[in-house]
Amino acid sequence: EVIESGNYSFFTNSDDGSKLYVDGIEIVDNDGGHGVVERSGSLELSEGRHLVRVTFFNGGGGYHLDVKYSGPDIPKQIIPANQLYRAK
Repeated sequence: EVIESGNYSFFTNSDDGSKLYVDGIEIVDNDGGHGVVERSGSLELSEGRHLVRVTFFNGGGGYHLDVKYSGPDIPKQIIPANQLYRAK
């Protein structure tokens, strides 16, 4: 849930590929077979709830995925569980 409207950045750090979508729009493209790599994207978000979806695959060997965000008065961090809700 977005508490304050503004510019938000999202980050995926993954081994292998990952993508992140907000309200159906691809924001982070970290796809492909690779070691741990972080990629990011930004967009303006209004106050309220937005649908965030992350896709991920592991092509073999080690695996890793974390998803972070930053925004107005929010330092880069893993998205807190209390800001996430299940889609209805």
